[in-house]
Amino acid sequence: MDAAKKNFRRFQQRANQNLGLSEKTDVIGADVHKVEEKVETFIEVLVRLKQKYVECLRSKSKEENVEKRRKKLNEFVLGTTFVNDAKFMEEASFDGLFSDLLKLFGASLLNVSDEIAQSEFNIEKRVFEPLSKLADDHKNVLQLKEKLKNAVLDMDSARSRLNNAPSEKIDQLQVELDSAWNKVDNSKDNWMTEMYSLAAKELDVANLILLSAKIQLEFFKSACHNLEAVLPAMQEKVDQYSKRPVFGCPLSDHLRYSRREISVVLEVCCSALLELGVKEEGLFRLSGSAAKIKKLKAMFDIDELDLSDWDTLPHSIAGTLKLYLRELPEPLMTYHLYNEWIKAAEEKETESRLKNLKYVCERLPETNFKNIRYLFRFLAKVVENQQFTKMNFHNLAIVMAPNLLRSPCTSVDEGFRDNAAITNVVDCLISNVDYFFPGG
Repeated sequence: MDAAKKNFRRFQQRANQNLGLSEKTDVIGADVHKVEEKVETFIEVLVRLKQKYVECLRSKSKEENVEKRRKKLNEFVLGTTFVNDAKFMEEASFDGLFSDLLKLFGASLLNVSDEIAQSEFNIEKRVFEPLSKLADDHKNVLQLKEKLKNAVLDMDSARSRLNNAPSEKIDQLQVELDSAWNKVDNSKDNWMTEMYSLAAKELDVANLILLSAKIQLEFFKSACHNLEAVLPAMQEKVDQYSKRPVFGCPLSDHLRYSRREISVVLEVCCSALLELGVKEEGLFRLSGSAAKIKKLKAMFDIDELDLSDWDTLPHSIAGTLKLYLRELPEPLMTYHLYNEWIKAAEEKETESRLKNLKYVCERLPETNFKNIRYLFRFLAKVVENQQFTKMNFHNLAIVMAPNLLRSPCTSVDEGFRDNAAITNVVDCLISNVDYFFPGG
């Protein structure tokens, strides 16, 4: 009954204060209000901070079991998929570079997923939970503030009743007012103590943020270490892989990867044509089947050669060889010696021209020189059968020159102007193959 009467009086007092019919006591000074506002802002930021931390959890889980958290991570799912697919490929006899890299990268991702799960668990236990404790402390501060408000209402109500009381009740109501004052004083002390204690937690929160940064740093270091540890092995697998496309690949790279001295396209095509007898009329001049040339190119690029049914397709084999030479990023006779080739070819005296061309040949990179020697000695054999092929030195030079030497300049006029000189260079090299490339 007393509680109901007290609540009624509080309601009545609050209504009178709102209507301006009764005095409202402010027991909180301006300085205390500033501290209260600071704490409110402090807590608002903490609540938002904790919420955003939770939203940023990769696992989206609060599982106590770290392994269960780990299995919900994208890195774990992707890593598991990579490892399982690598195993699937091996069982299907499709093991190789792809499966090796899937296995290595997948294992690394699984390690990273473990680091993520552990990092998030540490942040939750060492950062989230202390932040939650501060939020709970603030709830206590709010409850104490509500008690203070009620105590002030009780005090104001007692004062109003005292001011309007008949003389015989003044002493009793004065005692009630004094008691109410004491309750206000005690409530205020309790509220301010908790509020000031919470305001003093700024350093603790700052240390939690610092700890969060340190935990994140350890995670990123560990994740980086995992990837750095696996990358050299992955790079080595790629670097040592010999089955790679050869068309459009720089000559030096192809020879390094395949551990060869002569380009596989040059060697296979020239050998195949020699086996066929090099007697096909118009060899290298007449176009082969575009579809067959594309097929042979694809077979070279995946290192799955089968020339058993190509004995009737010498023009397609020759066309594939020309295509390979044409698609080299740098022509076989090089860009940097282009001007010297042209200058040497324009020499009027035959002896001087041969001497100058010999000098340029000797300046070729070793890999280029060996492959040019191999090719030109083969082309010389084609000319030896010119009674069948109808391809003399000059005819062969005309069709081969654009595939062997071209200007680094994109100017059409300049390239057209040098065509005759380029043809003369190739003509001279084929017709004097023993002079330029002895002992090949």
